[in-house]
Amino acid sequence: MRKKITLLLSLCFFCALPTCVHAAQKIPHVLPEMEHADYWVTQLSEADRVILSLRQIETLNQKFLRAEPTAVDPLALEERVGTSFLLAALEKEEAALLQKKLYDHRGHLVRKPFLNNLKSLCALRNLPDLLPVRFGLIIEECSVRTFPTTEPVVEKRGDVAFDLLQQTTLSPGTPVALLWESQDGKWLYLASKLLRGWAKKESVAFFENKEALFKHLSFPKIVVTEREVPVFENRDGEPVTSWKMGTVLHTDLLLEDGDFFLIHRPERRPDGRVLLTHAFLRKKTVQTDFLPLTSRQILTQAFKLHGAPYGWGGLQGGWDCSSFLRDVFATMGVELPRNSGPQSRIGKILATFSKDAKKEGKQQALNQAIPATTFVKLDNHLMLYLGKRDNRQYVLHSTAGYRRKTLLREKGVKTFRVLVSDMELGRGSKRGSLFDRLVSVNLPFAPSY
Repeated sequence: MRKKITLLLSLCFFCALPTCVHAAQKIPHVLPEMEHADYWVTQLSEADRVILSLRQIETLNQKFLRAEPTAVDPLALEERVGTSFLLAALEKEEAALLQKKLYDHRGHLVRKPFLNNLKSLCALRNLPDLLPVRFGLIIEECSVRTFPTTEPVVEKRGDVAFDLLQQTTLSPGTPVALLWESQDGKWLYLASKLLRGWAKKESVAFFENKEALFKHLSFPKIVVTEREVPVFENRDGEPVTSWKMGTVLHTDLLLEDGDFFLIHRPERRPDGRVLLTHAFLRKKTVQTDFLPLTSRQILTQAFKLHGAPYGWGGLQGGWDCSSFLRDVFATMGVELPRNSGPQSRIGKILATFSKDAKKEGKQQALNQAIPATTFVKLDNHLMLYLGKRDNRQYVLHSTAGYRRKTLLREKGVKTFRVLVSDMELGRGSKRGSLFDRLVSVNLPFAPSY
């Protein structure tokens, strides 16, 4: 009896872990061939037409940056900034958290004293009138947090896989401005083109001044175009780290060595400054410039992440719906906004819908969707439109799961991966199908009117 109880408790413990692996569920109405890019590419009429040139993409990126209130180009900052640059952002984040019913990792309700304790970690009492700015790089993939702590805050007790203090992850080579240090000296408040927030100090290194960062960014680039690529200190050794799709690094050393590139990668000296060290990358895993923005490349890159793990804000090395799209388009030089909301508002909006919108209006909007270059939005979720087959419209997206109706009850299906589905996924459940929950449809690279 004691052995049975022990076994039962062990099974309960492992099932509760947020990092447990979910068996790949077969998605209804998805044929095996639909899970490959070629299936969709061969049905495009202009797969290789360049949608935007690099110059046009740079202009678009500047537009995205101006529209994102928490993002800033580090090179646009002066050597010192006012404290409001930090305080206003923290106050906004705190206010957003107070509007929700949240729990800490012990299952206790999050109240004002809890948030005050988090704010104390930011060492705000020691702020000078002007914050000195240091300019640097992310040297290893790192989480960016609302507050300088790894302690989670969640909407459902124990659901640490959806930690609301986790904002996103930044890739190696990302330029940042470093503004402030946490009370314990282990975190840095930084600003980037994607967002502002707290990152572990060990993941960041700084240059002597802004001019040094500017010079570094003028060096040739390496673009990671595979899901995840190993990085070697020597050709015959074991990988020392890995870089994910969409990582863009600049290097003053770029030599071909057989099947490898020899480059300089950034590391951190003991004093925190940038140290450039030798690294080898397999040629087939990277490019020396951005890929062309074409429908073929979009689908090719997107399907390289098919089956990749889901991860809220990049937790556990996974992709959520917005980071999936962001990393795919980063290989083509497009710097999409961080979250699904802003991503769904760029370009030309084909339609937006209320909860009681008629089916005919939604169907008309989807009929105007262009495969590979249309975003389809639900509440807090975004998907890439693939096309229509046998009167079903298909999308590619990173999702934690869906609900389906069985004979006796409704059941939650955990997927936790990037997958293909049709818009009828979830039909019959209380939440409704993806089609039922449609909020908007937009063409991100079409001009807005």
